[in-house]
Amino acid sequence: MNSNFTTNDLLLFLYGEMNADKAAVLTEQLITDVALRAEFQKLKETKERLDAEQFEPDATTINMVMDYSASYHSAPEHHAE
Repeated sequence: MNSNFTTNDLLLFLYGEMNADKAAVLTEQLITDVALRAEFQKLKETKERLDAEQFEPDATTINMVMDYSASYHSAPEHHAE
């Protein structure tokens, strides 16, 4: 990647967080710079895989949070008089 754009720039572009002027320059560079385009493609594929994942906490973790919450709210010092 022989460009003035960093990986962070590519991520900003990928997530639509780059200002329009810089995004226009990057778009042009992606057309002409094969290495930059390859790096962008890797980031894009990684984002797509992450977006497709369904993350859920472990049942044990959920139970621990629920138990803590129940004990906190049932403690006398947490009741208004």
